[in-house]
Amino acid sequence: MPQKLTKKLLKIKVSPGIGSVSAMFYSPAKAKQVFVFAHGAGVGMKSKFMEQVSLSLAGLGIATLRFNFPYMEKGKKMPDPRPVCIAAIKAAVEKASKL
Repeated sequence: MPQKLTKKLLKIKVSPGIGSVSAMFYSPAKAKQVFVFAHGAGVGMKSKFMEQVSLSLAGLGIATLRFNFPYMEKGKKMPDPRPVCIAAIKAAVEKASKL
């Protein structure tokens, strides 16, 4: 794990109709890249696996932004339709580029 790791819990606005989703940003000091990644169909962004990947990448100097899809945010079991997923991914990438 890096010496100094900034951890931020965020909200990302996907669209007015879809709303916002939760996100977690981990950034080591002087990170030069950001890896944006989403959870699978069975678990959200707080999974142990996603946490371990974020910490491992931080150790390599890479920041991570992980986020929930809207269906997971709402506690639903059925994944969102493709256009909603794409909108969430685009919003996450845009947020990462600003961070």
